[in-house]
Amino acid sequence: MDTLCIQKKEKEKEKQKENKNKNISKKFIPPTLEEINSYIIDKSLNVDGKFFFDYFTIGKWIDSKGNKVKNWKQKLLTWDKHNITKQVIKKQTNYNNSNTRQYDNLDNLYANRK
Repeated sequence: MDTLCIQKKEKEKEKQKENKNKNISKKFIPPTLEEINSYIIDKSLNVDGKFFFDYFTIGKWIDSKGNKVKNWKQKLLTWDKHNITKQVIKKQTNYNNSNTRQYDNLDNLYANRK
């Protein structure tokens, strides 16, 4: 009977060790510029890899909210989403501006009529 209790306790200890190992978070390892550029190409993202790399390297891989970066790939996807949004807004602005008339040379136009 004692051996059964000992075996049970040993199994419980093993399970606890496994659970501890699962709960230990992986330490973040910053990517290289090559890894970033490779991911950008694979996912067809609209992000400047060098700018992204420099931005987070200089900032010690801390995001704009002051949190440590845990997943650089997710950050790249977010940057891509923001870049696409900016492009759409810029296109809309350019479209709106192209619909307005330019009145820069009206003086010349009316001067020629006289």
